[in-house]
This record gives sequence, structure tokens and C-alpha cells, in this order.
Amino acid sequence: AVSEATTVIQLKEQCPSLQGADASAERISVDIITSTNSKDHYELQLEPFPNGLCTLTIISTDQENPYLIPVARSFDDRQWQLAAGPFAASLDLDCPSDASACKILLPPVKNEEIYRLASNTQYTDNPRAHSIRFLERATFGATGDQPVIENFEE
Repeated sequence: AVSEATTVIQLKEQCPSLQGADASAERISVDIITSTNSKDHYELQLEPFPNGLCTLTIISTDQENPYLIPVARSFDDRQWQLAAGPFAASLDLDCPSDASACKILLPPVKNEEIYRLASNTQYTDNPRAHSIRFLERATFGATGDQPVIENFEE
């Protein structure tokens, strides 16, 4: 619920396209909300992401205390899903069955935070990339920069 003094800014965003990207690129990201008035909320409209995985996260820009908060994800042309955890549990995600896009109401970010959309390719030949993709889908946690289970396929 948003108070009357709060402004709701409507945005329609798409996950960054991987077409035309460097062939070695496995992930492309775009920052969508980088600074806010402390009372502004954002109603973000997002379409399902085909042929890969797209995540919406909050990223800390504080070099001393970096962190990532998963918000939502869409993969293989499926509707958006909220991430597990207390932050996402407080959000409102509306995905009408007769519409292709979902709407999510996002609270303002703190001073050193940004909302980020990141697209990931369909991993094919790299076992490490397969492991990363599995963990992102199953736990919504690991990224390419974090340690991964070695020899996952064994």
C-alpha cells in the first residue's frame, strides 16, 4: 500500500537484448532506477523474457559493503516470479492471465542502491555456466562472479 503523499512513477522496461551482443557475452545488464526521491515508488511493467533468464535485483554501489537483493525473475518466456525472502514478500506482483506483461510496485531504493535488469543467455557448452544457470533458477542466488560447485555434472 502506498500513502497519498507518495508519487507512483510508471515505467515500462524490457530486459536487455542479447542479440547482437559479443558472442562471448553470457550476461548483459542495464540499470533502470538509479536514484529516487525517498517518497517515489515505481510501477514497473515487464514482459516475459524469451530464451534465457532475466533477473530484477537491487545492487549496492557501496564499495565497502557490496550486496545484491533478488527481486524477481523471468525465464524461457514464463511470467515473472518474485524471489524468495522478506524483501520480495513485501512486494505486489500482478500478472493477469490475459496479459503478456506483469506489473510490480517497487519501493524507493536507498542512496547507494540501484535496480538492475540482467539478461543471461541460454548456456550451451560450458559446464560451469550450466551450474551457474541451475543455481540462479533453483536458488536465485549464485552469479557468474561467485564461487560455483566444481564438476557439477559428475
